[in-house]
Amino acid sequence: MKSLLHTQQFLSIFLLASTAIFTNSLKALPSSLELLNLSIQDSYTVSRRISGRMLPKNQSMLSFEIQGRILSFPADIGDAVKAGDVLASLDASEIQANFNQAKAQQKLTSLALDRFKDLKEDGFVSSQELDRALAEYDIASSQVEFFSVKLRQSQLIAPFDGLVQQRFYDPGSMVNPMQPVLELIDSKGVEGHISVPQKYLALLEIGASYAFDISGKTINATLERLAPMTNVGSGNRLAIFSFPQFIAPGEVVNLLLKTQIKTIGAWVPLSALSQGNQGLWNIYTLVDNQDGSKSVAREIVSLEYTDGTYAFISGTIKSGDQVITGGASKVIEGQRFLNQ
Repeated sequence: MKSLLHTQQFLSIFLLASTAIFTNSLKALPSSLELLNLSIQDSYTVSRRISGRMLPKNQSMLSFEIQGRILSFPADIGDAVKAGDVLASLDASEIQANFNQAKAQQKLTSLALDRFKDLKEDGFVSSQELDRALAEYDIASSQVEFFSVKLRQSQLIAPFDGLVQQRFYDPGSMVNPMQPVLELIDSKGVEGHISVPQKYLALLEIGASYAFDISGKTINATLERLAPMTNVGSGNRLAIFSFPQFIAPGEVVNLLLKTQIKTIGAWVPLSALSQGNQGLWNIYTLVDNQDGSKSVAREIVSLEYTDGTYAFISGTIKSGDQVITGGASKVIEGQRFLNQ
């Protein structure tokens, strides 16, 4: 019995001594070991960038309504023009000659009509002869109007304020009706055309303001309308935004959409994560031991979202957990440190 008692006392003293020796052999936490205290949230914000392009509100291919030879281009590529400006002219010498002839004929028939009216009052001509004179005057007047229209059609007029984008012919070229001669784009207003996937349409509201990234600058624009039908072959809808300032047509723009995702988790640096099994990930935390030391524990987590720098994770984590931001590159599971 005495022998058993001595043996138990010896083992107790040995265990205490061993524990003290092991504890004394533990190293302090390295100063290079960075820790992050987790803060659990019930949601996270997702930012989406949807690319589109700036287009002018008005963009027209302008053509003559009649055939002819191009005489001149008062406006050329890059020129700013006002509504009503002459952009191009056809050689209208023949039309002008016909117009002058029609004017002379109109004057002649007008004089004849006046004489017939006087003669009719005196009873020297019949009503039939007066009607014939009136008809001849109407025919001459219609010819004047006809060639007046042709003269107007020999000029290409700007339908709105804009910039000449392209010229398809040179002076001296023969053109037929409806052949594009100039391209004119609106110089006052532009629109952002964005093809928005179906799943993001619920985030859009007509009349609301949305942020755009344009060449590194953030500019707000208003959603004016949504196309009533999807694009052919996709579930996307065309969203059209108006901007408060002029932006060069053709510029690539990025719509910045933000949405809240309801999931319990926390943000950690991507460097804190290491690849696990079956699509899961690992993080490493410091936990307190009964002897007062700390040890490295591995937690299995799910990666919900990443913005390229930080990741939102979920799992058996809780607020206050100390995550080792360097992950598996800094420590190994089970490693112990002095608690300082």
